[in-house]
Amino acid sequence: MLLTETLTWILISLSILFLLLDLLFQKYKIYRIIGNKLLVKFSLQSNLFNLPYRHKYQSLYHTINFFIRNGYKIFKISLLVVLLFSFYTSSLYLFLLPLFILFFIACIIYISKKLNLKDNVYKATQKALEAYAPVFVFYFSAPSSDYLYHIHMWLPYLKKTKLKFYIMLREPSHHTLLIKTVKDIPIVQATTLKEIGLYLPKTVKLAFYANNGSQNTHLVRFNQLTHIQLLHGDSEKPPSYNPVSKMYDKLFVSGERAIDRYYEKHVIIAKDIFEIVGRPQLSRIDVGTSNIKDEKMTVLFAPTWIGLHDDSMFSSLFDIFEVIQYLVSAPFQVKIILRLHPLTNKNNPKTKAYLSKIEKLLKDNHTEHLLFSTRDIIDDFNDTDCIVTDISSVPIDFLYSEKPIIHIDVNQLSIHFETDIKYSKYKQGVYVIQNDMSNIENIFLNVRKNDILKENRQKIKTYYHGLFTESLDSIFVSKIHHLLEHKI
Repeated sequence: MLLTETLTWILISLSILFLLLDLLFQKYKIYRIIGNKLLVKFSLQSNLFNLPYRHKYQSLYHTINFFIRNGYKIFKISLLVVLLFSFYTSSLYLFLLPLFILFFIACIIYISKKLNLKDNVYKATQKALEAYAPVFVFYFSAPSSDYLYHIHMWLPYLKKTKLKFYIMLREPSHHTLLIKTVKDIPIVQATTLKEIGLYLPKTVKLAFYANNGSQNTHLVRFNQLTHIQLLHGDSEKPPSYNPVSKMYDKLFVSGERAIDRYYEKHVIIAKDIFEIVGRPQLSRIDVGTSNIKDEKMTVLFAPTWIGLHDDSMFSSLFDIFEVIQYLVSAPFQVKIILRLHPLTNKNNPKTKAYLSKIEKLLKDNHTEHLLFSTRDIIDDFNDTDCIVTDISSVPIDFLYSEKPIIHIDVNQLSIHFETDIKYSKYKQGVYVIQNDMSNIENIFLNVRKNDILKENRQKIKTYYHGLFTESLDSIFVSKIHHLLEHKI
């Protein structure tokens, strides 16, 4: 009993001493000095390039900071309560009661502050963007992260402008993946309409888009910007002549074909909206450098994904097996490069079984092949002698190389070639394997020995890709600078 009372009075004495020291620390601002030193040593280092992550960490930092600061206050107040009641009771259990009550009050205060935390995030993002002073924004919205290749396709060429810009994402799920690969460009998460407006500094003059996402209208409504649609490829599929394109101030296209495509589909857009800039992604393509020899050739298979609608179902994915089977048994040596579209559902049971069938066939061939290539597609273009493909942007891009293009007659493609005006020039430069594969030997004989369509492809190339004396990179960059100067 005596020991307990002695211990109690020792603790009470220490508590009084602690509170006196606390008063001295406050008077001489010792806490501020210690806090500043700790902040410098242990602060969360962040930069503009991780804006959303910075806010997440700042939120965590504020949470920890709040409870450390308030917990310390709670502890001091609890000590005072204990000291006041120590004259009436010798039990230190009384300490727990004020501690619990005060901590509960602190939680209520924190929750109320948390409700205003988003406003702090808005202000912090605004302040960071204003300090960064970007010239343009690259806006991206898509239903799935599978579409992030739209961003990666254009980033290298937007960087070549040497202008400050940032990426604005609409769907939170995209940021987690994008931040892993994009380290040097600011990324802002604008989930709501309010955030879009808040995250547009006055320095921003241009807005770029890489697709016709339904939420693009949320930024297009800001008419102080010049809105530029880049799209993510040039093809004869509906996205390349979507009437939605009318809402943009400028449409960057690769050649005259892209303009004619809209008019053929009665999508009337003023000519001065179009800017022919080529496709800067094709600047690394080795033109006309086929290495076909009698005994060896490399063939790239690049089927598009299975379309969602009848007018876009031209995938040759489930028709390439017979062509590959012919090639591996042909009297000449073949290397196969198989490249799947990013949206190909490889987990679909039918697709999975079919691809396994192709994989087994190639492995049994005892020749080095490249299955499911994920390299830069230009590397695949440069390493191949011809391409077997279908209706997508891939053969249009490959046309730039002037090397042979082979189509499989999928979904009555040969009939479309004869009846549809959009193929009137294109069909003159490509080979078509018939459904029954009866002409496959003649086609590969032509490709290897003669290539009777080469001159046609060279003419069609100008129609699809323009005719420039400067590099495609510099054309793209100079056009952006011109628009910016005009905007200013």
